[in-house]
Amino acid sequence: MFGNNEQIVVYSKPVVVGFDSPLKGRKMKDIVKQCKSIEEYKNRVYRSFKNSSRRSKNKIYDYARANDWEWFVTVTFDPQKVDSFDYDVCTKKLSQWLKDARKRYCKDMKYLFVPELHKSGRYHFHGIMSNCEGLEFTDSGHVTENGEEKIYNIGKYKYGFTTATKVVDTQRVSMYIAKYVTKDLTSTIKGKRRYWQSKNCNTSENDFHYNEKSTHMDLHYDLINQEGFTMMTEKEYIDSKNNPQYVRYYEYQRVV
Repeated sequence: MFGNNEQIVVYSKPVVVGFDSPLKGRKMKDIVKQCKSIEEYKNRVYRSFKNSSRRSKNKIYDYARANDWEWFVTVTFDPQKVDSFDYDVCTKKLSQWLKDARKRYCKDMKYLFVPELHKSGRYHFHGIMSNCEGLEFTDSGHVTENGEEKIYNIGKYKYGFTTATKVVDTQRVSMYIAKYVTKDLTSTIKGKRRYWQSKNCNTSENDFHYNEKSTHMDLHYDLINQEGFTMMTEKEYIDSKNNPQYVRYYEYQRVV
């Protein structure tokens, strides 16, 4: 549950939760020895990065949907000030800026930031924020491509260039920010932090059920008829080509 929103995720096959992978903690050389071919090894590595990317995306989406946001921002790094090719350097600067911003300007600031690797090889970050008026958002004089939203700059950011637009749809911006964590990015920053969220971010409430295929419709009608929700979106995708797992998302909003 995300505040006044409820999401039902239906899997075509059972999903194991609460257990560690049998590969967790094992050295790569030991895993390689079990592979009967280079192709099997490549497939294992691919699945590992894909699963890791999916877990990060789900966690980012959960944080994003469980909170109210005011701004969607992008922060970049001036090459004269920060080596934006070095992920560790960039993340250190981002972390320090967020820490200083809460301490000096906005003690109740909420944020959620994710990295993006540009085709040039440089890193920059996208984030959603709230309770951050002290960062001095100023009108840049530009608007988005559709001409509907003003673009702002952040006065209290000194490491490079910034853009910021006001959030008008929490669900949309939640899906948008989660998409930046790709398997290519995951493989590039293996073992390193992939998102930054403030400690005052709310988290979603999750319940897990093992049900027959038709049972999710009972939950659907309970939400619609008894709990006062209305369905907002329905989405389905295939999780794997070789061993298909069909995943269907239903999202509902409480009628106030």
